[in-house]
Amino acid sequence: MTRNDLNNVMLGDTTMHSLVIAGKAKIDGDSQKLSEFVTWLDNFDFFFNIVTP
Repeated sequence: MTRNDLNNVMLGDTTMHSLVIAGKAKIDGDSQKLSEFVTWLDNFDFFFNIVTP
């Protein structure tokens, strides 16, 4: 897979499943481990307070 495709997976814009189906990614080994890893990623609001009063 390309770095851009990996970034899109990490940002939640696409899934590994859709990339594999499209032929843009290949998974060797246990694909469930990748699915488990992705569930560990945090989802942050785009706009958040860096400094609060």
